[in-house]
Amino acid sequence: MDDINLKQKIMRRVYAIWVFRKLTGPLAIKASALVFLSFFVSRYVSLFDVAKNAFVSSQSPYSLPAYFVKSFIASDIISQALSLGLMAAILVFGGEVLRKKETCLFEAPR
Repeated sequence: MDDINLKQKIMRRVYAIWVFRKLTGPLAIKASALVFLSFFVSRYVSLFDVAKNAFVSSQSPYSLPAYFVKSFIASDIISQALSLGLMAAILVFGGEVLRKKETCLFEAPR
């Protein structure tokens, strides 16, 4: 085996370890949880219909929060749990991104 092939083989292993570490990091796990919850909320709750009903039933922009609270209370328990879980995931992920100095998930190794 010549030096170039050995170097390429070693670098492939180094990059594989680097990708594995980045994908199993806390920020990546929180991002994947956010995507997972967003997928289930979009499958269970029609966000387009919620927005359409909100703008049709409210007379002013100031009545929108009251509409969202009333519709949240009137919804079933699964919708409430998914919505609260998604809001919590957004807050946790957003706080992590704002606290972290380097917000890039895939920074090149040095």
